[in-house]
Amino acid sequence: MPKPTPSTPPPAAEQSPFLSEDATFKILVVADAANPDRYLADILKAAGYQALIAGHDRAVAILTEEDPAVALIDLTKDTELGLETVRKVHMCAPGTACIVLKNQQSHRAAIQAIGLGAYLYLAKPLDAEQLLLLVRRAVEQRETAETRGETDERCRVFVDNIKLPVSLFDRHGVFLSANLTAAQRLGSTPDAIIGKSLLDLRPDIAEAHIALIRQVMDSGTAMEYHPENATPKNGQAGLITLHPIRNAKAFITAVQVVEYAFTER
Repeated sequence: MPKPTPSTPPPAAEQSPFLSEDATFKILVVADAANPDRYLADILKAAGYQALIAGHDRAVAILTEEDPAVALIDLTKDTELGLETVRKVHMCAPGTACIVLKNQQSHRAAIQAIGLGAYLYLAKPLDAEQLLLLVRRAVEQRETAETRGETDERCRVFVDNIKLPVSLFDRHGVFLSANLTAAQRLGSTPDAIIGKSLLDLRPDIAEAHIALIRQVMDSGTAMEYHPENATPKNGQAGLITLHPIRNAKAFITAVQVVEYAFTER
C-alpha cells in the first residue's frame, strides 16, 4: 500500500481535534469516515469551538475519551448507521446533545432520531448561522445542567452537615428528604423518613404545617412562621422558615422547611 504524501490528511476517524487547546467546548462531528465533513469543522472552528471528527465506528470511543458537549450526526449517507450512532450516544453519553443532520430523503429517520434521544434535527444544505445558534443553545443547556448539578450537590452536603433540622416536603406534607438532625427529632433516619407524612409522624402540627407548605407553593414566596405555644422547654422550634424549591422549568415542586431553636437565629 503506498504511503500517503505529506499533503494527504490522516484518516478522519483517527483525527485529533482541529482547534487550539484553549477552545472551551468540544463538538463531535460524526460522518462517513471516507468523506469527512470538513466544512462543518471549519464553521465550528471559526466560532471558537474545538472540533472532533470521527466515523460512526469511532464515535463512542471519542465520546468516552473527549466528553464533547454536542455531537453532530449525519443521517444523509447511511440512515440506519446514523440512527444506531444516535442510540449509542444517548446510552453512553446522555449529557452530550445530539443534533442530527438530514436531507429530504432522511426526514423520517430524523424523526426517529428524536425518539431515540436526539436534541433536534437540522436540514442540509446547512445554514451556518442557524447551525451555530443551535449548537450554542445545546452547549448552554449542558452548562446549565452541570452547574445545577454541582449546586445541588453542594446544597445536599451543606444540608446533611448542618445541625439545624432541614426537611423537604411536597404539597401534601410528605417527606421528600430530611437531614440527619430532622430525622433524629422524629426518632428515625433520613432514608426511613422519605415517603412518610407529617400526618403520621407529627399529627399535632401537621395540619398547620401543611397549610403553610401549600401557601408557599401557591404564592412562590418564602415565609417565616412562629409556632404558637412554643417555648425552649417544650422542645418546639422558635422559628420555622419555608422556602419554595423550583425545578429546571421554574415550577415549584417542593418546600424546604428549616427549624430554628430560640437561640439559633
